[in-house]
Amino acid sequence: MTQHTLTIDLEKNQANVAENDCVGRILIVEDEDFTPGETITITVYGVTADMIADLTLQRGCGVTLGMGSFTTLTSTQAELDESVDFGGESKKQLTYPITTINTITARTPIVRISEDGTISCLAPEGAVFNSDSILNKIGHSCIGIQDDSYGIYGTVRVNYLQALYKKSWTYTLPNRTATHWFFLMDSDGSTVLDMTSVSVEAVGDEDEVAGATEKDITLLILDYVSEAPLEEVTVKLDDGTEYAKEGTTDEEGKVTFEGVLVGTHQVKLEKDDYVGSENDDLDNDEFIVE
Repeated sequence: MTQHTLTIDLEKNQANVAENDCVGRILIVEDEDFTPGETITITVYGVTADMIADLTLQRGCGVTLGMGSFTTLTSTQAELDESVDFGGESKKQLTYPITTINTITARTPIVRISEDGTISCLAPEGAVFNSDSILNKIGHSCIGIQDDSYGIYGTVRVNYLQALYKKSWTYTLPNRTATHWFFLMDSDGSTVLDMTSVSVEAVGDEDEVAGATEKDITLLILDYVSEAPLEEVTVKLDDGTEYAKEGTTDEEGKVTFEGVLVGTHQVKLEKDDYVGSENDDLDNDEFIVE
């Protein structure tokens, strides 16, 4: 097997939608079609930075994917066009939380029908709804009308600025027919705030991806400030899973694991007088074996 060496830093311790469902934080998987061996991106978008800053992502039973990578979008990056089909709902949620709606344009005649069957035309095809129109933004992520005793029928095109703040995590799908669940956790890691899933069909023999399934790897653990190798660091690989491994670094700061599956792996680092990797702000919670 080919041996791979990765360098990881460790930081020293310094002592039908209701309005309230039109949420300001949405968890999505960026892709639509998934294949074994593919590295997917799971992203949470928030209308404020504080809404997502301290959240973590968990895969399955307690396997954390860490804090993720935080990004602030520019207005140009955030501007989107989205087609929305109404089929009797009073409100529909957009793909992303909304910062600002620029325009809502009727792509077909927009019809409103009351509970007693009374029909009325809200707008002809091509009409543009302004900020004072009956059809507009509701909550943080929906468009529609406030009165849910009516149903709307027709298609509109929405030009809007999506939420400017996002955090992303990556995960490499194993070659296994399964549905993988991801849970967005609060800052304490005790409460599920949102969840999403990805289903994949195995290709050929399960757990064999691109002809290589396992590799021997060596992790090099360094002090974050001095970059000196750290010995006697407890390294836990994929803790809490059926693939869990554990080792301790030698005097050169290295620890070797044999037979590690190709894909994304979580790692926990622990050493006396140092901040555990689960509690620091460093990007040292996961790595990819290719």
